[in-house]
Amino acid sequence: MFTDLAILNVSPAPTGFGRYAIQLASAFPEARLYSFILFRRDEQYTFPGNVFRGVYPLKYSQYSGALLNTLFFPLSFRKPLREVRRFNVIHFLSQEVPPFEVDSEKIVTVHDLFALEQWEDSFYRRAYNRVVARHLSHYRKYEHVITVSEHMKRKLLENGFGGKIHRVYSPVSPSFSPLGNKEELRRRLSLPEDKKLVLSISTRHARKNLKTVLETMEKLGSSYELIRVGEHIGKGIALKPADDRELNAIYNACDVLLIPSLDEGFGYPVVEAFAAGLPVVASDIEVFREVAGDAAVLVEPSAEACSRGVREAIAAEGELKLKGLARARLFSGDSFSEEMKRIYSSL
Repeated sequence: MFTDLAILNVSPAPTGFGRYAIQLASAFPEARLYSFILFRRDEQYTFPGNVFRGVYPLKYSQYSGALLNTLFFPLSFRKPLREVRRFNVIHFLSQEVPPFEVDSEKIVTVHDLFALEQWEDSFYRRAYNRVVARHLSHYRKYEHVITVSEHMKRKLLENGFGGKIHRVYSPVSPSFSPLGNKEELRRRLSLPEDKKLVLSISTRHARKNLKTVLETMEKLGSSYELIRVGEHIGKGIALKPADDRELNAIYNACDVLLIPSLDEGFGYPVVEAFAAGLPVVASDIEVFREVAGDAAVLVEPSAEACSRGVREAIAAEGELKLKGLARARLFSGDSFSEEMKRIYSSL
């Protein structure tokens, strides 16, 4: 059963969804992982597994090309999908993977339902949301659905998912671990050695609440420096780690992770920071209460509360590091693998 498994992915390796694909493929090395590049702009990134590129007509914009690849997915990727259809079990790794008809057993991982929520009002986001909402209308009918938190399981039930919904926590990569030698890491990464470093890792989506990150840094003052992994937000030092090992070095070089999101499906940076031994300040929302437990400082997602939380977390660094490392074990690759084996066995 496990050897006859096709895993379908459309996300670059550095993203949360891409990491999920890598971890699942690592748990089942006999399975075959397929990555489909829908956006021409994503060709600059590394994709895991067997990689296939879509059709990018030159007269179309980046998004239009991706829209065509998505709507005509079986045509854009005819050759690899002929091979995929021969597998007994096909796992669609996120709601962003275009569903298509197959006779095989099907399972889907739904990480979030943000496409059904109006976080941003722009042409691109509206068009993207319509496409993913269309995917979700198909995935609602699947008998087996995996999601990444109890928070998301509740949301799926509220949104009409009627099959068997399995909550399986996303695994943290073994690349993340405490390194020590913070001063040496800062010198290697060209980071300030005389300041407290506040790490922010995210996209620029509105729900990430990056305005609060900037306002928090203003309140903390000049003895603190923002370290930003993701799109630059105008202040601080922007870094682009080449891989998870380099990202782990960044976690270890910093003093605290700040993640004041307004909503998340899971929150990968929280568990990665735990595994690296970095204190975490996160917004006091349902999913972070579930994922972080008492291992993080949970605060109202405002600049005043976040600045207090950062100072509190740094003062309690030793205690939070121990709690975080213990909490990270809940998200081990072994636990993830065992849960997935159990689910595949039930198909």
